[in-house]
Formats: sequence, structure tokens, C-alpha cells
Amino acid sequence: MANACFLEGNVSEARKYAARASALLPGHFLARSLAAMLAAADGDSGAAKAALQSLEAEARINHFAAMRQALCYAKLGERDEAILWMQRSLDLGNHSWYAWTRHPWMQPLQTDPRFQKIAGAMRADLDKVQPEAVQVYEEIRAKRLQGERWNGRQAGAAPSPRRRGRAVQQHSHVLSECRKAV
Repeated sequence: MANACFLEGNVSEARKYAARASALLPGHFLARSLAAMLAAADGDSGAAKAALQSLEAEARINHFAAMRQALCYAKLGERDEAILWMQRSLDLGNHSWYAWTRHPWMQPLQTDPRFQKIAGAMRADLDKVQPEAVQVYEEIRAKRLQGERWNGRQAGAAPSPRRRGRAVQQHSHVLSECRKAV
């Protein structure tokens, strides 16, 4: 939720979610990365860099943490560091083309040929799997329409709010990319 608040430019609301993450997951990279993002959003380069430093080991092995590094460095105006971490995130398996090209903190980098190359590689991967992704969702849709069981419950049965929330998070990005590509 905090990331959605950053996307909307609602830093005060992001701060609430970051505090909750910190209380629930003290020391976890998610809480530390949100602290870095808050500091970057506030323009506090020193605090942001200190938080980013604390994340670096995790970011070298976790594409999500590497993405947070890139976002923060982009917000701080450090293009080379942002590009370096964007490439690292891709190398670790991040193919979230839409997130990279739509995040407001990455907008100033979009004319950089290095950004374009990395984002282009992500888009090419997305284009490569698009027919398979559409096929999977069409199969799921067909099974649900036929009343077959899918994912451990009767098709057509309303999922619990918790399950529905997870499903929306997991699938909304892929679905929106598939719809745009079709």
C-alpha cells in the first residue's frame, strides 16, 4: 500500500504504511526500503543513502530490493546509481516493465539510452510470454464459466476478501499488460 501512495504522490499516507511495516517487520528489507523511499521523497539525501546502504546486501540478491534502490536513487537524481540498480533488478529476474516505465520517480530517466535498453529488454520478455499468459487466463475464465473447480474452490463462488485481495495483487498487473498487448 505504501508504494501505491508513493505512486499517487501521497507521502503522508505512505508514511503511515511504512510505520506499520516497520512495526510488523522490524529490520526486514521492506521496512528499511520504505524508510529509504520516505527519506528520498522528503529530499533527505543523507537519510536515504544511509537506508539504502543498509539494504545493499539484500538488493544484490533480491530483485524487489534492487528495484527500491533504483527508485530511491532516481528520486535523489543519481542517474548512474539508479540505472545500475535497475539493471541489477533485471538481472535478478525483475520484468516489471510497466512499473519501471510508469513510476513517477523514473520519469526523468526515460530518455536515457541505458534506461531504454533495460526497459526494452523487460518489454521484450513480456511480449514473449504474452500469448501464454493470455492463454492461461482464458483457460481459467473458461473453467469458471463452466462451473469447474479452480484453485481449491468451486468456480463462481465468491472468494474471501483476503483471498480476493491477494488475487488482485498477483494478477492485476499481468492482466493489464495482457489487455494492453492484445
